[in-house]
Amino acid sequence: MASLLQRTSTSAVSVVPPSIRHHNLTLLLWKSSARSSSSSSLHKNTPTSNDTMARLQPLSNKRRRRESRRHFQTQADFQQWRRNVRDSALLMFRPQKEVEQIRMEPLDLPTAAPFLQSVAPMADQLLLAGVKDATPSSPRDSLLECTYPLESNDILRYSVTDFSDWSAFRLGKFYELVDALTADVAYRHVASSSSGSGKEEVALVTAGHYHSRKYTRTDLNKDATLRSYVTKVGRSSLEVRTDGWQDDDRLINVCHTIMVALDPQTMKPLSRVGKALPPLIIETDDDRQRMQLADQHQQIRLDRSKNAMQLRNKVSAPPTFDEMQELHAIH
Repeated sequence: MASLLQRTSTSAVSVVPPSIRHHNLTLLLWKSSARSSSSSSLHKNTPTSNDTMARLQPLSNKRRRRESRRHFQTQADFQQWRRNVRDSALLMFRPQKEVEQIRMEPLDLPTAAPFLQSVAPMADQLLLAGVKDATPSSPRDSLLECTYPLESNDILRYSVTDFSDWSAFRLGKFYELVDALTADVAYRHVASSSSGSGKEEVALVTAGHYHSRKYTRTDLNKDATLRSYVTKVGRSSLEVRTDGWQDDDRLINVCHTIMVALDPQTMKPLSRVGKALPPLIIETDDDRQRMQLADQHQQIRLDRSKNAMQLRNKVSAPPTFDEMQELHAIH
């Protein structure tokens, strides 16, 4: 088990999409134009031009709406996606729908979730549950449920409280737990690929957290539960979804995490070395709906990568020294 739990951390490179660079340059030109027009109006009594502002303001609003939809074609598509994500959540209790039977039992946190144990300062105060002695091959088998007993634990409640009143539950704590819990769930699924010689060693890397949404405000006077489970598995990558719940039927947060499986010897994706992750067994219609959502998320990421700035591409190279001097001169 110790050899199996190998996790590789990578340093992310912050890049700027060309569209944002173009927007910033346009805004820079508008500021320069507005400043020069303002100074000329003081000396030549010429009115300040608002044509540039009138043209840029609709673009700014359009961009803001586009960013809120996260590359969805229309606002209706975005709202439909939110409803599909909410309705396809894996629950133990679901009103007006068929109840999914999940035999959840308490688990030893250091053994079942070593990554969560290593990053959570108050891990001994958390409650972990899952399917015990199961071969994780379906979303229900790989499920790990972590509960914050906020109602009865004052110290734990204070540690996650956001006193800025922007959000009741500190989002940093939420993503800290998501980052560790998704790794434990991914390794829990990978552990199902058993052979005669034992478990196959795989190194998992967190590629990123995507499509994270806040549905309702967290009530710090009630226990909060996070459920992480696998939604789709490819040859060398898998998507893990994390749902935040309160009252067993109130969805608070949703986050999707992409994990990439590497060969520990060559540090290459499994698909490049002739290996593959164990497949995910689809059993219910909700499983199929979550897989369709995962396919939609993959297509969105592919569309984003087409417009993202690639540092190794000459077309998307950062500005040269001469170009930066020209920009400063314009300003």
